[in-house]
Amino acid sequence: MHKVMFFDSHLYFKHRIARRYNLDPNPEKVRMVQSDLSQIFDILIKNAIEAMYASPLKKLAMSTAQDGRNMYIDFGDRSIEATFI
Repeated sequence: MHKVMFFDSHLYFKHRIARRYNLDPNPEKVRMVQSDLSQIFDILIKNAIEAMYASPLKKLAMSTAQDGRNMYIDFGDRSIEATFI
């Protein structure tokens, strides 16, 4: 979530793109390299912003969920979705 909030300093993202977050309130801890996941988020969000420049509909959605074994992170802009397990 902190990575997404960082993009509030991007004026186009902050003022022209509607954002919807549906985040799991009790995420499990995951062993990972934080900088790797941060880089993936950065790329996905930047690509979504670029894709929305010419679009009349400017919405970005992010959700997280878990099923006891897997954690899911979904990003979606007006027409593109990517899911990472």
